[in-house]
Amino acid sequence: MNFNSTNFLIFYTVIVFLYFCISSKYRWILLLIASYYFYACWNIQYTLLMLLSTFVTYISGLVIQNEKYKKKVVFMSFFINLTILFFFKYFNFFNNNLKSIFSIFGGDYSISNLNILLPVGISFYTFQALSYTMDVYRGDIKPEKNFGKYALFVSYFPQLVAGPIERSTNLLPQLQKETRFKYENLKSGLLLILIGFFKKVVVADRAALLVNNVYSNLDNVPSISVIIASIFFSIQIYCDFSAYSDIARGASRVLGIELMKNFDTPYYSKSIGEFWRRWHISLGTWFREYLYIPLGGSRVSTIKRYRNILIVFSISGLWHGASWNFIIWGVLHGFYQVIEGITYNKKLKFFGLLKVNKRAQDFINTIVTFSLVTFSWIFFRAENLDQSKKIICKILNVFSKFEIGNFNFRMSLADLIILAFGVTILEIYHLYSNKSFKFNKLPNYIRYIFYYISVLGTLLLGKYGHSEFIYFQF
Repeated sequence: MNFNSTNFLIFYTVIVFLYFCISSKYRWILLLIASYYFYACWNIQYTLLMLLSTFVTYISGLVIQNEKYKKKVVFMSFFINLTILFFFKYFNFFNNNLKSIFSIFGGDYSISNLNILLPVGISFYTFQALSYTMDVYRGDIKPEKNFGKYALFVSYFPQLVAGPIERSTNLLPQLQKETRFKYENLKSGLLLILIGFFKKVVVADRAALLVNNVYSNLDNVPSISVIIASIFFSIQIYCDFSAYSDIARGASRVLGIELMKNFDTPYYSKSIGEFWRRWHISLGTWFREYLYIPLGGSRVSTIKRYRNILIVFSISGLWHGASWNFIIWGVLHGFYQVIEGITYNKKLKFFGLLKVNKRAQDFINTIVTFSLVTFSWIFFRAENLDQSKKIICKILNVFSKFEIGNFNFRMSLADLIILAFGVTILEIYHLYSNKSFKFNKLPNYIRYIFYYISVLGTLLLGKYGHSEFIYFQF
């Protein structure tokens, strides 16, 4: 059941109505049933898989109280959950690589790949469940005694499939408290949902047309088209993923439950490090708290700190997908940060010698950061390493052969104009958001004109094919 579908609109409207009609004492039961129904709409069998992960981490939270078994329980919780994740998401990837290694040395390898579907959102709810185990182990939160309420924490439908990955310290207490209907929550929640829909159906899905058309016809389009398509994939993936987070946060806010912010205009970042503090914030926080800091974080020697960064981003790449493309994407971001650390002082001296002012420095750093991120997205978007290589070679042809050619995006002029319009509106929104623009302070008539235009624009200009969100595959 996609957010951008009529089924979800009906489902969500019914849930909100029932939620505020029944006693607050039973609302968690309604949300738990709704969450499992929401997930079962993809594959009812995989609800059992989520239930297993929930049961394991729930029991671990209770047993962790026993000091004698504390570390063993944490190990078993991680081992069982990561084994399930490996089996469904990574077995075929590692199996294929073992086959390749055996074939190089002339060995015989007869283990076949598994014919199984990847459970939707398995990486997200697995990490959320494991964060609970660690939070209880550290004493950040007391173990939840009510299995049903804990199951709701793992399966809470607005953020179940593609995040944000919530901390137990934030979400669990909110699921316990009594909430009342608030007009302000309804208004701001619906506005977030509207922004999310605009990003998805007006910008992301239309950018996908451009990117797909160019990347699927690399032999027949000029290099400049490939460069522009790569830039638009940066826009597509941001709008697609942040749209899901916006809709999830808005849908949850209407219910009186606040989810963490997952994106903070990441393409305005002035370094790769800053980019990762503003992109997929919940995942970055997870890796920092549960992997980077336990490895020693920044409180170690410079060499070990760089090692920790490379480990974290290599695993982050693998978390995104069972493919060498994703691993290279993650490692690339790790190396970006290592190089930034090594060259930071030299860059400051260079700008000082040229007497470049702060505003110009920020602009240059932002352009460089966006360019590096866009280049790395090539590996994220390409179907395999061969296509990645082909895209990069095609881009380099612009400089080696000065091949410009005619623009060829294989899409209508109307779609191009609407896409440009959507990106422009979105950037105006981002600029005002960054300047702490107080939308609520505007006169009512201006705000309502904005609401009506936004709703009509989204309805009339959106691409409605019920396309899935990109991060559903992770």
